[in-house]
Amino acid sequence: MYPVRILGIAPYPGLERIMQQLAAQRPEIHLITKIGNLRNWRDALSSVPSSSYDVIISRGGTARMLSRFARTPVVEITTSAYDMLCSLRNAQGYTGKIAVVGHSNITERAKQLAEIMQYDIVVCPIDDNADIRQEILHLKQENCNLILGDIVSQHSAEELGLNSMLITSSEQSVQDALDEAVRLVRAQSSFAGQNEMFRQLIHSEWDELAVFYPDGRLHYSTRSENSETRAFYEMLRQHLPHANELPVETECEWNGQFWRISGRLIHIQQETLTALRLKRSSYSLFSSESGISLSSQQELQAIDAQSASIPVCVGAVSTTIESYSVTPFPVLLLGEEGTGKDYAAIQLYRSGQNRQNALITLDGQVICKKRWKQLLESESSPLLNVGLTIYLKNLDHLSDEQAEELFRFMENSCAYRRNRMLFSAQHDDNYPCAYLQGHFSTLVLRLPPLRERREDIPSLLSLCVNQLNVLLGKQVIGFTDDALALMKDFPWDGNLAQLDRVVRTLVIKANSPYIDRVSVEEVIQAEQPSGSASHNAPGYHSINLQQSLADIEYDIVRLVLQEENNNQSKAARRLNMGRSTLWNMLKKHG
Repeated sequence: MYPVRILGIAPYPGLERIMQQLAAQRPEIHLITKIGNLRNWRDALSSVPSSSYDVIISRGGTARMLSRFARTPVVEITTSAYDMLCSLRNAQGYTGKIAVVGHSNITERAKQLAEIMQYDIVVCPIDDNADIRQEILHLKQENCNLILGDIVSQHSAEELGLNSMLITSSEQSVQDALDEAVRLVRAQSSFAGQNEMFRQLIHSEWDELAVFYPDGRLHYSTRSENSETRAFYEMLRQHLPHANELPVETECEWNGQFWRISGRLIHIQQETLTALRLKRSSYSLFSSESGISLSSQQELQAIDAQSASIPVCVGAVSTTIESYSVTPFPVLLLGEEGTGKDYAAIQLYRSGQNRQNALITLDGQVICKKRWKQLLESESSPLLNVGLTIYLKNLDHLSDEQAEELFRFMENSCAYRRNRMLFSAQHDDNYPCAYLQGHFSTLVLRLPPLRERREDIPSLLSLCVNQLNVLLGKQVIGFTDDALALMKDFPWDGNLAQLDRVVRTLVIKANSPYIDRVSVEEVIQAEQPSGSASHNAPGYHSINLQQSLADIEYDIVRLVLQEENNNQSKAARRLNMGRSTLWNMLKKHG
């Protein structure tokens, strides 16, 4: 691959040396450097033929001026919080009055850090049209005798007889700019490479290929155009994903047939197009009611943004998930109800090698015999794909016969080598879990109940409160010490699911920055067992009659499940409801 040609225009010699040193360590970069600032950037730019570079990097006001007039893309070396903090700390040894002068990228960070660190400094923002010398003269009249700023501010200060310090850029800031420059140029991939990618898409093993412009117009299709295909592609337009939803795996129905859709972005002649690969099927493979669902990274992120579920990955659990995620081996997740097995599986998917492809979730508690047979025998089974993450939850609810069929299929098809396979169960004293632990190089991840990881509760609370602040627009800082102690001492029989419910309620009801002990006592009182009947059901939480009818029904279902040792079939019979209805109620409440 050809090197990325970068022109670096540095306002001061030290920055030029950092650029050269970092570029020398990266063979994919060919760097030309010049010294230039806001006063002489035109000279630096005109001294190098535009045909000899693909992108420009510079910093501050110089970068902004270059981006206005240069025909080549410009990447700015930003002033990071670390850069500003280093400069402010360096200036703290100075005994005079200090002022920070510069454009908003400098002064905004200076103002924020000064407030946080309680530094006594003057912050003077300027724009491109400002008379910097006049601004600094005004600061001098206010008895400021040390100026922190960019190279132009430094020169102006020195001309007026003031001391000055240059806010410098760190190696990391320059490295980030180089990374962005490389990414920018690589995004403009050559037409030959794009054409080859397009050719490979056309010759894929899928039945059809359709490529759309961003506005929905059809760019290319493998079908000849007629009234039927026009109607077919009009249907596809209704399912056309947004660019930020790609890559995506989904399906749709058309004239009695189901079409599996694999969507990707492709770049052709500076156009960003959506390519859909299509494969027909006589039945729908993915539906939560059938126990099979399909998710992408983007869909999971959207769910996270709307739900703010409590995280699992802190402490020792986080370390184990991180170490397991980089391996290709199957993982068996074991833990009580509510310990976050699904969340841990999603984290293994997000950090795994197959994270750019879909996550297929199979629920062993819901899949019927017909759908199970299709999974193991159909040519369009996701288990026959390559590069997916397949998560079989509630493994301990499979019959021994189903488990034998699955393990035989995995062995014969090598599905566990072509895809990343994850499993979860509440107990391992059953045939499926016992067999899995002795085969396929399976790793085991035991998720301890919350009562055994109380040291993680403060971290879990901090993360959850922050997520809820983002979701709800609140500004809750955390818990008072006595409230936190109460949260740590609570039994948490419902594990993370119960903790999530309690914290969500506390944040919603909070009307001050800190959640106090009284508030915690009020909320967890509804979670406490009460009366002799509650003590007969381990893990039972009293039913709060002040909540909605749907939540009361959910609590009743949860109580019956506990009494039936989490056997959903027995619980459904007691409650006189279908098992799928029970499953949907549990899924809705997370």
